[in-house]
Amino acid sequence: MPGPLAVHLLLTPLPLTDREREILGRVASGDTDREIAALLGISEHTVHSHLDRLRDKIGVRRRADLTRFAIEYSLVPPTPGRGRSTHPTRGD
Repeated sequence: MPGPLAVHLLLTPLPLTDREREILGRVASGDTDREIAALLGISEHTVHSHLDRLRDKIGVRRRADLTRFAIEYSLVPPTPGRGRSTHPTRGD
């Protein structure tokens, strides 16, 4: 059974831009704002702006809630070695 966030979102269509979907997927993959900016070739300020709009559209404030939304709606990009950190600065 879907959670309350999913039910709310099913009743309220959310038109996300391709860039918002991309950023949301990167957030759910565990990337920092700085990493997202570098990967997408945009400034960290622009990443923050996208995240602010996503929070307004989805109606959540916490990064964890954005991650849950991305997972529930399959917006997380596939990564090799899922479940293990692929970031050289992060240890397992």
